[in-house]
Amino acid sequence: MKKIFKPALSAMCFAVLLSLVIYACKKPTEGLELIIKTDALSKSPTLIEYVNANPRGTAIPAKMAVTITDPLKVVQAEDGATTIFTAYNGLLPLSLIRTATPSVATPVKFTITAAPAGFLSVVSTINITSDTAAINTVVPLIEYARPPAGTSVLVTTTALTGGTSGLQTLNIPATAPTEACTITIAAGTQVKDKNGSVINANSLVSNIVHLGTTTQDAYNAFPGGFNPSNIIGPDGSAIPKGATFVTAGLVSIRMLAGGTSGTAVKSFSKPVTVNMGINPKLINPLTGVLVKVGDVIPIWSLDEDSGQWTYEATAKVIKNADGSLAIVFSVSHLSAWNVDWYGTACGSSLSVTVKISGLPTGLGLDGYELFLATANDQYLGGLYTDNSWSHTVTLYNGFMATLPVVPANLGNVKMVIYSRRGDPTSKISESALFNPCSTSSIPVSMTAPLIPDLIKSHINLVAKCTSKQIVAYPTAWLVLKDVTDPTAVITANVHMVNGIVDVKLISGHTYTLGTVYNGRSFSSGSFKVDRTSNPQIPSSTGLSGTAVYDAPSQTLNINTLFTLTSCG
Repeated sequence: MKKIFKPALSAMCFAVLLSLVIYACKKPTEGLELIIKTDALSKSPTLIEYVNANPRGTAIPAKMAVTITDPLKVVQAEDGATTIFTAYNGLLPLSLIRTATPSVATPVKFTITAAPAGFLSVVSTINITSDTAAINTVVPLIEYARPPAGTSVLVTTTALTGGTSGLQTLNIPATAPTEACTITIAAGTQVKDKNGSVINANSLVSNIVHLGTTTQDAYNAFPGGFNPSNIIGPDGSAIPKGATFVTAGLVSIRMLAGGTSGTAVKSFSKPVTVNMGINPKLINPLTGVLVKVGDVIPIWSLDEDSGQWTYEATAKVIKNADGSLAIVFSVSHLSAWNVDWYGTACGSSLSVTVKISGLPTGLGLDGYELFLATANDQYLGGLYTDNSWSHTVTLYNGFMATLPVVPANLGNVKMVIYSRRGDPTSKISESALFNPCSTSSIPVSMTAPLIPDLIKSHINLVAKCTSKQIVAYPTAWLVLKDVTDPTAVITANVHMVNGIVDVKLISGHTYTLGTVYNGRSFSSGSFKVDRTSNPQIPSSTGLSGTAVYDAPSQTLNINTLFTLTSCG
């Protein structure tokens, strides 16, 4: 959403104010307010929501700078900025400038890099194919101190002598009994900076993350995702339509020479050896049977600044001395290293229809994940429709969507529905396995959860600038948090147009409201939703209001306001 108090609106504001001045010369009037609706200032509203990949981990930093690589120069922050981007409490609202023309044939594609202190940096690729779609994408971040299930971390300091290492064996804790990972640095190995120069330092700080294949949490936190569009293939050229990964595991290696504020290590004088354990229950998508000794898997590296994947080599599955399966490969430079089978596009699309028995007409269930998966439940691809494209979707009976690209050469796949929690216990339903290249449509059925007593709610949000007597009706994202039941899947993040949105809230539950606007985060305190109490909505950080139930229309009218004292 475009920030309404910045130069982008200066011409419009000048014209309106000039007319007011002319009128005031004829008949002086006090207390005039400039009222601005903001829906025409941008298009393709996009909310990136950063969360800790471990629900019990540390909160995401309140203010987090991110870097956006936008070749078309059409992406803007909610305040109109096009060069400086900041996520507040994990929320990064974006949009496209008014002249952008995204479509399926000519999508707007950009990358977002987030690297908060204490977390593994992550690069996200966003594709926008509609100028009206509202996109809400959740990006899990791995915290070094509290990694999610199926992920392990090693943070350690070892000795160097003038930038040269002795023999070092770095043992990363196992993500599961069968998925240990060991990194060996040979004696005499020199560490080098981005220019290829040896770093003269006496200590080496290593931050290593290993993602296995035994939990959905690890899959969700996979850096760069499983559908890379910026990818260099085995022949050294770009794969035109991107690829789809089926992973056997990933290790991200980051090192600093000279302490925690030292120089980033980018390469070595000798290759470093990685021995990565392989889950014996993993199905090889090329053979359709369990992975075994001798299976060949490609090795890829990820440039964690640009988001580009590059094919490096292949390696064979071996058996370690303890009988466990593993794959061994050499690392010449530092990045995320990924052991993945891959497939290119079939050249056809896949239509998906969701049938939900027991769901009342007109009711949607928010916060579900509907995606293409391997037999191992690994994510292969999400979906977008005319009104939604995101990792999470709102499902209703008869929901239809299209996956425009489906992978070839990765065996049979299935459609899977997960609830918002995204862990194995929350898988709701799945289709039968099918061949994606010979199937044009697939149904998925599920039973509706127990539907609580819902109240139709009409929310009106106003932003008031006291210093300039400006009132704005924001076109922005509103974050609705169910304090009573944080796992409820009725309503989560919703997009307001000119400060208005209609939702259904659970009677008897307590909620908070929040939004990011004008470079600040605003939120309310808790208030209970019912048909009788008509509560005042207290302010937590600047957002407050009232909730009044109207019996004739059976609607809870929620009127909220936040105030800006400085609008320049």
